[in-house]
Amino acid sequence: MKHFIVTLFFIIACFTQYVYGVEIDGINYNISGDEAMVIQWTFDDTKTYSGDVVIPESVTYDGKEYRVTSINEEAFKECSKLTSVTIPNSIATIGGSAFSGCTLLTTITFPEGVAKLVEFALAGCSSLSSVNLPKSLISIGNFAFAGCSNLISIDIPTNIKHMGVEVFSLCRSLSSVTIPEGIERIYSRTFRGCSSLSSVTIPESVEKIEMEAFYDCTSLASLKIPDNVKEIEKKAFLGCTSLSSVTL
Repeated sequence: MKHFIVTLFFIIACFTQYVYGVEIDGINYNISGDEAMVIQWTFDDTKTYSGDVVIPESVTYDGKEYRVTSINEEAFKECSKLTSVTIPNSIATIGGSAFSGCTLLTTITFPEGVAKLVEFALAGCSSLSSVNLPKSLISIGNFAFAGCSNLISIDIPTNIKHMGVEVFSLCRSLSSVTIPEGIERIYSRTFRGCSSLSSVTIPESVEKIEMEAFYDCTSLASLKIPDNVKEIEKKAFLGCTSLSSVTL
């Protein structure tokens, strides 16, 4: 019986192809089953992504077509010559720090269907001035846009229910933000160091504003705190030197 199970395992393995680090049209993939995942150039330090990258919905390898469904964590991390990325509708999952540290990245297109923007996704993309987020997005992870110092504006989708800590910290060019209804908590240092932030709309759904949430937002002049807010933690507005009007 044991011999039969081992034999069956090897038969299944033969039909389930797994290929690590195959290059197709300038993009590196892991291939498993019927799907392909975009990855880094892990074993080749001389190669990196640069310029305008368009990820296809499917690729063909060894005569078989594979659907591109995910971008691995750190896949494009610190690709300092990457200028734009187009992500196809087939992508359902994007790993942590996927585009962090891409200092020349100016344009990125996210497809509908992506539900989570994970932690450090675009952190340190200092040339990114605007980004269109898909309506399907329900969560933005910790530090997702931290250090995007040239980010001027962003439309946060209305379906968002969670934004993590320091999501927009040190986005020094961000001038206005409307937090969507459904967010119940503004986490620690969400807008820390957003020195150009002059307008922020807090929805009625918010119940708590955590520590240093708006720390050093030196351009914030007025603010309305909704009725449902039950707690404002220490230093939430420390360093807001222009704040002259608060409505409670």
